[in-house]
Amino acid sequence: MPEMCILAAVDQDDQVEALTSAIALWAKGGSSKVTIVGVAPEFRAAISNPAVSSRAKEAEAALLQDLKQRLERVAAGLHIGAEIDLLSGAVADEIIKSALLRNADIVVKTADRAALQPSPVFGAVEKKLIRKCPVPVWILRAETPVPPKSLVVAIDSPGVSGEQRAEADTMAAALLDNAVAFALRFGISEIQLLHACSVIGANFLESPRAGWTPKEVAAYVEEWRQNSEAWLEEFKEEASRHYSQTGITFTPHLVMGVADQALVAGIKALDTDILFIGSANRSGVSGLFIGNTAESVIDKVECSVYVVKPQGFSSVISPVVQNYGK
Repeated sequence: MPEMCILAAVDQDDQVEALTSAIALWAKGGSSKVTIVGVAPEFRAAISNPAVSSRAKEAEAALLQDLKQRLERVAAGLHIGAEIDLLSGAVADEIIKSALLRNADIVVKTADRAALQPSPVFGAVEKKLIRKCPVPVWILRAETPVPPKSLVVAIDSPGVSGEQRAEADTMAAALLDNAVAFALRFGISEIQLLHACSVIGANFLESPRAGWTPKEVAAYVEEWRQNSEAWLEEFKEEASRHYSQTGITFTPHLVMGVADQALVAGIKALDTDILFIGSANRSGVSGLFIGNTAESVIDKVECSVYVVKPQGFSSVISPVVQNYGK
């Protein structure tokens, strides 16, 4: 396999052991260059305030020391000569800048919280990486196995217009390319394709105002289901042809309902270890898992998550990289 450039992101809340295990196993699957990046928050404002400057300096030193030790623990567990980079600033922004500067192939980070806690599973850092990082982001959960044994790719339908179809095709290609590469590296022989069919207008048609009988509504929903099932089967066949030399098989699964709710139910039923999902951070484009939809799904699943951007995605953080480190 070609050399991979892996960026392991560490902050004060991360579970170092899970991160070390994942990176070590990834590196064994092929030649990899690993950089372990830690970002501490800046204390400039507090240090410039005479009333708190002394204690702020102490707090900053303690945080940096703790973070450095975490980075060293990850590096020591890898045994592959990983590079360490200790930074300060806005955590997600610095991680993205570092990934762009190093032409990283993937950013790996552990989730701040355990699955299904009352608060959202992903903290502000993870959410910002998911929205803005052009590099694929693998968010690990300590409670899921490493290496993963099962893999699900969430696939959305292509939409109607030519622009929508092109956007969806680009996203689907990026998702499958990443999922297949991941499966080959970790010895996964089957990829589950999960599609949620949301029937447009179904809720209104069920109301008395629409004037439809239950039988007519049921026929309408069934037509949507059959069309979605046929499309998903065609998608599976095309994926099987395109990746035929890999030996990986693709198994389609259709779930009915509102996208985020149906996907969460489908993912739970499949009992997967890792979910591949796309995010474009744009609004108004049908056929992509965007913004709130993707975040709603990943906040409710118990597996690890691998977030992919479509080819050509440009992060808003990209333009500032040229001044990074000066």
